[in-house]
Amino acid sequence: MGRRHEPRAAGQAVQRVPALAFVLAYRPEEVPAHGPLASLLAQLRGLVGDVAAITLGALPADGISQLFADDELGSVIAQESDGTPLAVTEVVRTLPARGVIELDFGSRWRAVEEGAGSIVREAARAGQRRALRDRAHLQPPGPRDVLSLLALVGRETPARVLAAAAGVDQATVLGDLDALAGAGLVRLGEGGWAPAHDLITEAVIEDLGPPERGRLQESLARSLRAEGGDPAELARHLAGARDRAAAAQAYADAARQRLEHYASDEAEQLADAGLSLDPSKPLQAELLDLRAEARYRAGNLSGSRADLRAALAGKRAGAPRSRILARMAMLASGSDDIARAAEFVELTLAEAGDDDEARAQALFVGAIVDMNTSAVHRSHARLEEALALFRRLGNGRRIANILDAQAMACFMGGNPREASPAFDRVAGLFTETGDLLGAASARGSRGACLTMMGCSEEALSDTAEAIELARTLGDLQNEAYALCFRAQALAPLGRAVVAIRTSEAAIAIGRRLDHRELTSAALRALGIGQQASGHLEQAETSLRRALEVAGENIPVFASRAAAQLAQVLIARGHLDEAEDLLPQALDVGPPICRFEGLLAQAELAAARGDSDAQDLAASALRVAEAGGYLLIAPRLRELFVRRRVSQAHESPPLTGPRFDDWRPLPVGGSPNSLLGRLSAGPSIY
Repeated sequence: MGRRHEPRAAGQAVQRVPALAFVLAYRPEEVPAHGPLASLLAQLRGLVGDVAAITLGALPADGISQLFADDELGSVIAQESDGTPLAVTEVVRTLPARGVIELDFGSRWRAVEEGAGSIVREAARAGQRRALRDRAHLQPPGPRDVLSLLALVGRETPARVLAAAAGVDQATVLGDLDALAGAGLVRLGEGGWAPAHDLITEAVIEDLGPPERGRLQESLARSLRAEGGDPAELARHLAGARDRAAAAQAYADAARQRLEHYASDEAEQLADAGLSLDPSKPLQAELLDLRAEARYRAGNLSGSRADLRAALAGKRAGAPRSRILARMAMLASGSDDIARAAEFVELTLAEAGDDDEARAQALFVGAIVDMNTSAVHRSHARLEEALALFRRLGNGRRIANILDAQAMACFMGGNPREASPAFDRVAGLFTETGDLLGAASARGSRGACLTMMGCSEEALSDTAEAIELARTLGDLQNEAYALCFRAQALAPLGRAVVAIRTSEAAIAIGRRLDHRELTSAALRALGIGQQASGHLEQAETSLRRALEVAGENIPVFASRAAAQLAQVLIARGHLDEAEDLLPQALDVGPPICRFEGLLAQAELAAARGDSDAQDLAASALRVAEAGGYLLIAPRLRELFVRRRVSQAHESPPLTGPRFDDWRPLPVGGSPNSLLGRLSAGPSIY
């Protein structure tokens, strides 16, 4: 009973022939409330007292399965169609002609083509979509618009949002929704109304022409903007309404919001969507800037660097360009070239001009680079000026960065004992201000301090927390640094095998990110683990590679790798090669590197039986105890009390620094070197 004139003709027949008997077959959900079929049904109930209504449900799944020799085919049709005889018949009717199924000798359908299950599934879904599309078409214009709005939103939506989009009062929309629910087209969930099935969404959207879809999406965008909804959802509807400029701006807002919630992958996708809309030059630069940050956090350093270069071209002179250049300097300082980073700093300061916030950021980055290039006094002055500016601006997050930098300066200045509680406080401050990336970095840094202090068990707790937090945030750099620190804590605990595996995980990340500094640090950690396991040849190979990767442009890691390699060479009896490494171990890099260099110097003097071997060990021990680098203290004491070898084997005493007057830096003191980080960056040293 579906054609337009059939209900009217049937009604006339009943009136003229009272004894007429007939059967009406229809779907209740496809009977419009005020249509001709609804009128006929009401008329029949008024004329005839013994109208029998028989409700026919879907065929049972086992009943459908009996039609097929292959259980999979019957199961697919039962799942993907509404199970009515008509739907099942429609699917079966189309497939034999396509050579997908055929009747067997028992008159049951069987598959004759490989992959028949997928073909049957799609055929069943297509038939279901057609039925749902027909059911939607039977709805009056008002309910049909509401259904289309729900399909375009694609989630549970409150009635008030639909009312605002439809331009009618909420009571009218609720009535329309009630009618749609009666037709089995929508459902009410915890978050509001939604299509009753994803196939309904697909069918309705497929049936919308471009003009109608654009009109509806423009209405939805207006409603969502008034509601203060998700900017990503707003952007999608603005793009559907062909408002490309507004959509691109909404995508930028959405990407920024996702970055604030540490959803880097989603932020990158949203920035991509905005860039695909050919936005204006300033907006394009903003989107590139956001994508650069998302890529940086995800570990795509080369992609981030390329985006920053492209964004720089679209930024106007002054503070906007200064901020981009500051980030380019930070990228270069750790993963690329410290000399290049210093060039970026000068450009950053020049562009910042009188803008306090841009100047403070430029000074902060400049201080980090200066400390790594041994410009000690200038770096200290820049750090203090940056702190004063951030305090005046009331920028709590950046103040936390400065405090973090001061803790790092204390560490780099050779005072892990005081740096450890400072990092602990900074990690708490970052957590309180919502900077979880900074918290992960500071927590890993404290783990490094604790290992140096001889508290390896406690270091395992901090590094585990840092690794877990970094992984939760998708922060590969902080994860890899924390893995390095953890490996170095495991080695002195006799867990060399685990230390090696942990280091190898960090190396894999460093290579994946093409991050020289991180890769060098991880290779050094691997060498320490191999040395602890007694595999000195392997340790030598790893440490030589660490030294090679660091090169001349990453002095901190070059110095520490040289010191560790010298110790391995001494253990292998290659004393002359070890001596050649001492200048780099002792004279390059910040004071934190001196501890390991002094140990190597004392080891070499003892191995050669030099007359001043005990003096060198005593001097190194005083330095280690003053700074709290107690991890090496037991070995230095052993060297101090060791008897001198016979005079026949003595060599001329080594010349080199003894650091008798050296004192570690307190927190906030002027550091000799610092590789700090911005709020999103890793702890680097």
